Amino acid sequence: MSSYILRPRIPRRAFVLGSAATVVGLVLVVIGLVQNWAILAIIVLAALLAVGLLTLLMVAYSMVNHRIHIDLDAKGYRVYGPGMDRRGTWAKVTRVAVTPDGSRLMIASGPVKRTYISCPKGGDDPAMQALIKEISAHLPEHSRR
Repeated sequence: MSSYILRPRIPRRAFVLGSAATVVGLVLVVIGLVQNWAILAIIVLAALLAVGLLTLLMVAYSMVNHRIHIDLDAKGYRVYGPGMDRRGTWAKVTRVAVTPDGSRLMIASGPVKRTYISCPKGGDDPAMQALIKEISAHLPEHSRR
C-alpha cells in the first residue's frame, strides 16, 4: 500500500503579519507596564498581542488540518481530508484525467461518481507527480486521458 500526503502552501503573509503583531504587541505591552502607561493603552496593546497569537495559531491549524491523504493499494484507492472521504476500486474506474499543469486529478468511476484531487502546491509538487504516475500504473490504457 502506498500513501501520499498533499500539504497546503505555507500562508506566508499570515505568518509574517501574525509574527509581527505578536512581537510588536509583546514589546509594547512590556514597555507600557514598565513605564506605567495608561491602562487603556496597555489593553489595546494586549489585544494586538492576542490577535497576533491567534493568527499564528490559525496558521498552524491550517497547515496541520488541511492536508489531503491518498492511500493506494492493488484493489483501489482512498482519498480523505477535510470534509471528504472517497473510496473506489480500480475495477470500477472508467477514466482518469489530469489538468495540463498537473495540479488537479479526476478519477471517474462510471457515468456519475467522480473523485477530485487538487494539489495545493500545484503540479510541480513531487508528491503529486508521484501520485499521478502510480495511479497511471494501476489503470488499463483505455481509461487514461
